[in-house]
Amino acid sequence: MTLQEVSQQARELISRDGYHVPLLFVEGTKQTGVALLDLSQASDVRFLYMRTLGQQIARDKRHGDLQQLFMVSEAWMAMSADGKLPLHRPSQDPHRIEGLIISQLTVAGRKCDLAIFRMVRDSAGQLTDLKAIDLPHAGVAESPLLDAFLEGYAQATTPTH
Repeated sequence: MTLQEVSQQARELISRDGYHVPLLFVEGTKQTGVALLDLSQASDVRFLYMRTLGQQIARDKRHGDLQQLFMVSEAWMAMSADGKLPLHRPSQDPHRIEGLIISQLTVAGRKCDLAIFRMVRDSAGQLTDLKAIDLPHAGVAESPLLDAFLEGYAQATTPTH
């Protein structure tokens, strides 16, 4: 799987349904699996949730050795015109935008990549367009939730003495 393939699938799904449930794609040496994510909790609980999910997937062993992860989710985003950090949390920013975010974490080299699309809705709330957002810091991407998953996965696969 590639970021472009997952992004295309996500765009097709959200264009058809008008929304996208949070999903995690887990690609291993044996198989690829998909998990429906519950990201409705507070931030600290989401990190614990992802770490625990990583431990469960590692113990299950049906995927084989972990190769890469993809997370697809909707989120409020705050964008600053001058490239500085926004002054408000996205949920509190009056100029926030609704985004579709696809994160990829490749285990080898722990490389993270992102694709972000601005969701445009009409006055009735219907999705009318998805616009790709160019990231200002090309080559620098982070996904703390995928990092938490990987941390849990590593904890469960590290031999104890």
